[in-house]
Amino acid sequence: MGISRHATAHWEGDLKSGKGQLSTPQSGLLDKTRYGFNSRFGDEKGTNPEELIAAAHAGCFTMALSAKLGEAGFTPTSLDTEAKVDLSLEGGPQLSQIRLKVKAVVPGIDAAQFRAIADDAKQNCPVSKALSAVPAAGRQPHDVEVQVTTGQRYGGLPGRHPPGRRVRRWQRLLPLPSALPPASAITNQGCR
Repeated sequence: MGISRHATAHWEGDLKSGKGQLSTPQSGLLDKTRYGFNSRFGDEKGTNPEELIAAAHAGCFTMALSAKLGEAGFTPTSLDTEAKVDLSLEGGPQLSQIRLKVKAVVPGIDAAQFRAIADDAKQNCPVSKALSAVPAAGRQPHDVEVQVTTGQRYGGLPGRHPPGRRVRRWQRLLPLPSALPPASAITNQGCR
């Protein structure tokens, strides 16, 4: 048995001067939220499809990453993901790039383990799979920018720090291994 979610869009007028509303009746989070040409291509207040795709991708990837970390025996203290979706207007509007950047605090994990788990989460989250036709940005195909805190100890207890002081040991940003297939070889098996 699957899960079905839905949203609605209402539009009035032509493309440039018209206006629309988006709603998510099941959750009620979006209730006639404004969107239009100027909120998509300009600075007018309102949402746009690219922002909503970025929110969906960041949310899905972060949940998948939490699940994969749990399967590997790690419990994240925090995961913060930023997704950026670019819309190109050359040759007609199209999504041209998607970038994910995750900052994580995961006690007991090393950078290589985290990198492998983050890559697996990105390849297998449902939204990543749905967006697989969009090229990934970055140095290599399927790039995820990563910062991970390994969870230093204070007073012998994980996650305990002196009051008013936060101890962090950041790992450098790590590119994915170059052994991944080129973007042109990926079909519906992962996100770009």
